[in-house]
Amino acid sequence: MADRTTAVAHDGSLVDAIAEHLHAHGPRAVILVVAAFALALLAAGYLDGEFDRPLNTTLWRTGLLPAVLVAYWLVARWILRRSYAHAIGAFRALLVDGRDFDHRVELATRRGRYDEWIAAVLATVLGFVTIQPWTVADTFGWIGAYRVAAVGLVFALLGIVFYEIVRRTRALSQLHRYPLKLSIFDLSPLRPVARFAYAVAAAFMIAIAVSELFLLAPGVPVDLVIRLAIAYVAILIMATALFFYVMWDSHIAIRTLKQKELARVRKLLTEAYTDGLTASVTAGLALERRIADVSEWPYDTRTLRSLVVSFLLPAVAAASRLFLGDRF
Repeated sequence: MADRTTAVAHDGSLVDAIAEHLHAHGPRAVILVVAAFALALLAAGYLDGEFDRPLNTTLWRTGLLPAVLVAYWLVARWILRRSYAHAIGAFRALLVDGRDFDHRVELATRRGRYDEWIAAVLATVLGFVTIQPWTVADTFGWIGAYRVAAVGLVFALLGIVFYEIVRRTRALSQLHRYPLKLSIFDLSPLRPVARFAYAVAAAFMIAIAVSELFLLAPGVPVDLVIRLAIAYVAILIMATALFFYVMWDSHIAIRTLKQKELARVRKLLTEAYTDGLTASVTAGLALERRIADVSEWPYDTRTLRSLVVSFLLPAVAAASRLFLGDRF
């Protein structure tokens, strides 16, 4: 069984430091975040006089989206960390020399002091440039200020999450560089890496699906639909790239092992064929075909099927949202 303790011990982040300072972990952190956003939205609505006007479901629904997204990414971070921990833990048995495993993981997961801050700032700037929350309504007001702050926080968290994914992938890459005890006919020890790659890709696809549930409705501006469609395509491409990026070093390790085993079998076949097509040559040819048919990626059919389903979720969410209409 994969040892998850080592990975978690060296996987602290800026978000974890903030949670520790606020004494808010797990479900408590999610509840506090949603409550803080909801109270801020209610206060902004009150100051802007929204309570004196007819109920504007679109305003309140879209206003709550940042709270939902922050809560979602906090939960997604926990799931990604568990998946990553399984992937790291698998290398304890994979490494030919398992001594100093904890130290190797610590070296592989080192990060710069300000890396997460830089990622958060860059993501926030990107969010402001692409979303432009101050242009959503004709008047700015307190709700406009809430939108700007909320978008900034959502994208800052997203930047930190993205940085964590890159850092964890680099850590896995470092561990792939050590000699591995891997059989060409049993790639199951690398399956946790594929499952982590799937979790990364699925997390982004689910995020866009959740956004569609809150933003789409009959009669929404065409430009919003176009922007969501562009976002869907962009995230689909990014999720696919991340899926293979996370597994790339596993792919290289499998391909190298496959080429080595094929070269060895073909050398033996060349030496044995001097006696003609004997039973040993026939068995060697069958072995060669079996090795050649081995996939050079660690994912299995189940993981690939789950990935395809996650890619379809935004389309299903958009159709469901339009079907529900103003009932949500």
